[in-house]
Amino acid sequence: MRLILILLSIFTCTASASQFPQSSCSGTPYWLEVSAIKLCLEPENVSYLNVLNSKYTSMSIVYDGREYIFQVQTVENATGGLHKKYGLSAYRYFLALALKNNLKVDYSIAYEIHELKSEHEINVYESSEWAVFTLISNHRSFDEVFIINKKSQSIFQIGGKFDQKTIMSLLSKVKLP
Repeated sequence: MRLILILLSIFTCTASASQFPQSSCSGTPYWLEVSAIKLCLEPENVSYLNVLNSKYTSMSIVYDGREYIFQVQTVENATGGLHKKYGLSAYRYFLALALKNNLKVDYSIAYEIHELKSEHEINVYESSEWAVFTLISNHRSFDEVFIINKKSQSIFQIGGKFDQKTIMSLLSKVKLP
């Protein structure tokens, strides 16, 4: 029975995630780097760039008329400390929010902290080493993307007001280490 539950859990995790977007950087070099994340944004579409005075590597950028905050984030800040409460890694915590399938998680608390109404406001994109969770909805004050290294649990966050199409376009300009 336990083996069936483990296999079902693995199948559920794999079935719900989409593949990380393909690169759209064929003609544009990766000229901008924040921490270990490289970006191939078209320089003529960047109207503002500011390195923020923060404990963690961060910058603010206006690209194609939209402002984004790029920053290295701690697991505690990204999860509100709930990953510890539920005994989950950052990756497993956000996956649980997306799948809503973990009996340990009090979803009313987690969704309130992340300003979510349902699991449909979270999209998951994965590669072998990385997972990307987009938290996007009309009622959130600030949309977020969490890029998580599955092994090291290091987190890179992109924040701003955007829709799924816009963030997918931006993610196609990101090169992960």
